[in-house]
Amino acid sequence: MSGEALFVERWGEGPPVVFLHGLGGSARYWQRVREASDGYAGLAPDLLGFGRSPSPADAPYDVDGHLATLVPLIPPASLLVAHSTGGVLAAAIAARHPDRLRALVLVGLPAFPDEATARREVGRLGLLARLTVDGSRWAKMLCGAMCRLR
Repeated sequence: MSGEALFVERWGEGPPVVFLHGLGGSARYWQRVREASDGYAGLAPDLLGFGRSPSPADAPYDVDGHLATLVPLIPPASLLVAHSTGGVLAAAIAARHPDRLRALVLVGLPAFPDEATARREVGRLGLLARLTVDGSRWAKMLCGAMCRLR
């Protein structure tokens, strides 16, 4: 998986700030931030299977699969800013590679105190939302279709 090259938007100069989008998004999610940027080097990848990044049919699309493509992109001493599902990946990066980060900002993180609460809350979602998070082959097909149709 680490051989997959993600599409990355880059801008500015200065300390590195990496932006991770959420489910169904792309680097374009951070366009307004980019327009207001000053004094930092921004990097916003399209996550594996999203936007202009590759969508390999055999990719696991799990945390480990995403991290294999993301971690090599993160410069030392980065500020990592992430939204929604990107926040799950960012939290995993912070836990596994704290030496890469100087700070972490999580926005709209889908976080729960325990697995039982997570299952209960996901169970309250609509059918379409539940299908994107259950890990089944249907979830993979639906997420793949959302990525291709954006």
